[in-house]
This record gives sequence, C-alpha cells and structure tokens, in this order.
Amino acid sequence: MKFPVMIMALLSVWTACALEVLFFPTLAVNTDDQLNYVMPHRGIYVPLVSRVEVGQPLKLTVSVAGKEKFAEPLKLTATLISKAPDGKEKTAFKDVPFFDIPAGAQGILSPGKYIGGVFEKGDPPGKYTYTLILKDAGEKSYRAECSLELVPQISDDKAMDAAEFRKFFSSYYRNPRPDRIFAAWNYYLGEGVAIQRKKEGKNFNPMAVLKGFCELFRINPQFHSRLAAMSREVPSGKYGYYAIVFGGLGKEFLEKYSKSINPEILKIVAGFKGRDPLAFKDVVHASQLDVLWVEFFITGKFEPVRRLTDQLRKQPVFSIEEAKKRQAEKKPLSAKEQKELMNGIIQMADVWSLKSNLKQHQLLGFYLETVLARKLYADVQTAATVAAILKDYNSKKKENK
Repeated sequence: MKFPVMIMALLSVWTACALEVLFFPTLAVNTDDQLNYVMPHRGIYVPLVSRVEVGQPLKLTVSVAGKEKFAEPLKLTATLISKAPDGKEKTAFKDVPFFDIPAGAQGILSPGKYIGGVFEKGDPPGKYTYTLILKDAGEKSYRAECSLELVPQISDDKAMDAAEFRKFFSSYYRNPRPDRIFAAWNYYLGEGVAIQRKKEGKNFNPMAVLKGFCELFRINPQFHSRLAAMSREVPSGKYGYYAIVFGGLGKEFLEKYSKSINPEILKIVAGFKGRDPLAFKDVVHASQLDVLWVEFFITGKFEPVRRLTDQLRKQPVFSIEEAKKRQAEKKPLSAKEQKELMNGIIQMADVWSLKSNLKQHQLLGFYLETVLARKLYADVQTAATVAAILKDYNSKKKENK
C-alpha cells in the first residue's frame, strides 16, 4: 500500500475519560475542511470504511485523548506498521514527529492527524492490519490498531430506483457508497433523465446532476478506467452526458484514458477547448446554485458553501415587486435593471435554499456559524442575512423539541 501524504490538522478539545489513541480508516474527503471551519465543541462527520479496492483513496485517522491537563508539553513520535494478508509486516514510517501538544491541553484532539493512502496493483487481496505506535520523550508508548479488507471489486450494479437515487445524492459526504456509483449513473442516464426532462420541460438542465457525478468520479479514481470503457457502448443520445463529465474530470483523465473513450465523445469534449464545462466563476442564474449545492452534498466541503453565501452580497438588486409592477404597466426593464433583477432572484433562491438545506445538514449550520464567528464576510448584508437564517433555524428547532 502506498501512503502518498501525511497531513496534520488540529481541532478543538473536549473532555475524555483517559489517555488513549483512536485509530480508524475513513473515506472522508472533507476532513481538513471540517477541521478548519467547524467551531470548537462541534461534531465532525467521519464515515468509516471496512472494504476498499485498488486505487481507492482512503485515510487512516488518528485521535489522541487525555483526561488530565498536560502539565508540560507532550511531544509524540509515531511508527506505522502494516501487516498484509500473508502475514508479512512492513514499516511505513518510524519515529517521525507526529503530535506536539502544548501544556494545559486537555481532552481529545480529533483528528490530530490523518494519513492518506491507496492500494496499488500487486497488493494481494485480503485483510490488512495497521498498528500505530506513539512514543513520548520518556519512551512511554501507546498502541492502536485498525484494519480493512482489500477486495477485487466493490461495485454493486443492482438496479437503483428513484428513492435510493435521491438518498444517495443528497448526503453522500455523510454516507459514501462508492459501490453504488455505477448503479446511480445507469439510473440517471435512463429513468432519471426521462423523469427530470418531463418535470422541467423546456427548462431541462442536467448540469447540477452531472456536476455531482463528476465529483463522485473525481474522488473515486479507481473507477476511471471502467467509466471510460463504458463510453464506447452507449447510444449517441447519451454522448453529451459522458462528454460533460469527462470534460469536468480534466486533462489528466483525458490523456490517460483517451484510447478507451468513444472517439465521438472525444470530439464533443474537444469542443470545450480545455475548459471545464461544469465550472463557472460567477453565478449569473439561479440554476447555478443547484450545481454548488450538489457539490456540497457529494463532498461536504466548505468551498461550495462559501460560494453560496457569497451570493448574499450581490449589489445592486432590483426589487422583484417593482419588476412585477413594471410588467403590469407594460414598462420594459433596461438591460442594467434586468441584471439587477437577476441579482435579486439569485439572492431570494439562495436564502430559500440555505434555510431548506439547513434542516437536513447539520454540517451546513456548523459552517455558517464559523462564517459569522470568524467574520469571513466583511459586508454587513451577508453577515446579517446569515445570522437571520441561523436565528430562524435555531428558534424553530427549539420550538419542535
């Protein structure tokens, strides 16, 4: 197994019952975001994993907890030993500086560090056990173990229905199911597209869903080869969907799998001229908010939330009520007023979506609290709107208790 990166991140402390080391494998892709943007004494979402396949990124997460306050700084070094299915052991690293805990700290540092890893071709399938040994300056050691299974393939292509698709897509960051990605992809390209087209009519816009699939395949590179090969067997009516996702995955993906991809789809991708068809700098239409929301639902990262709250400071805004009045009076809006009206529509949709999704995503609330506490937005309008959204949510939550 290859460990390409070891990352340190410090989070808040809270009371624990004893000095211990917690050590577990996870598929979380937003760990660093949560560490940076979730306020003290707030929980984080760390979905565990028990099975992975070759090429699937994972993290071994480490937490250290202490009951008593440290009278002196505590410096810990770490040694990581892996045990393969055949019983052979390998030292990934030995006695490297790992934790540097200041005097007076107490509670749990969760997670203090995580170690990025990926299995490579040639690694035998079966159970792998990882032993982490932490040592302090006095050579006192603390041990923790975790394990996971390497399997040839974890994909489950059993047919997916609309209800499972909605659940799968709406909170993937909380419950990642890479084994169901292709089932979701096949559902969407079949029944899902038909349902969406019927519902939206002339306003049919698949970009938000395709952004979701792009993010799913971006964080699961073990599926790239299969996805590329699948493109050769799809009817021409589906070429555009593949092309948009392929364009979003970018140059490295296209260069690596160009020989496997349907040539007709590559022609469509070439028309993007190296531009990501799913990326946009500015939100100029309310439908683009959906793209940002799906990115959050899949990854749980802070960036789409930052961009969503950014929309609250758009100025100037033309009153929607005034626009309706002008329409009734058959007085057209100028190009400048139409642009300002769109700012108002975007803000209205943005506030509604923030309120709605706050009910289902506690992590969103944690991010918004941090936005206010750290004054990430200098303008009064954005801060006031975010504060009002949180106040309304907390008030209703209290009433429902």
